[in-house]
Amino acid sequence: MRGKPGGSSGARVTRRLLRDHPRKLRVERRPKTATGSWHWLFLIQGRGLPEHMIGGEPELFLRHMFGTLLHDEDAIERAAWTEYPRCLRHPETIRATCDEYRAGESIDLVYDRADLSQKVSLPMLVL
Repeated sequence: MRGKPGGSSGARVTRRLLRDHPRKLRVERRPKTATGSWHWLFLIQGRGLPEHMIGGEPELFLRHMFGTLLHDEDAIERAAWTEYPRCLRHPETIRATCDEYRAGESIDLVYDRADLSQKVSLPMLVL
């Protein structure tokens, strides 16, 4: 199962869990998908475009993302704030991050289409 704790792919991961484990999970309501957000469309681009752009100024990218998503840059502890750019300076970290989003627009859709007829039978509360 793909997914990042605290990431923005929770709805997609939940939908995948529901399809993979239909007797254990059920969705009462579905939130709006996050695909309308610019970063989803940006990160799925191929040919290394997002990797190159993020790699050029990883801290600028992070400041923009955190400012947009959190509305308060100070919500992230100083120690964590220094760790994010350090990790994002590694090209493989950027590539892996983009690949996780690309999966949402490729192989995850293949699995979802194959499971369209599956019903989920277990009640579940999602907050």
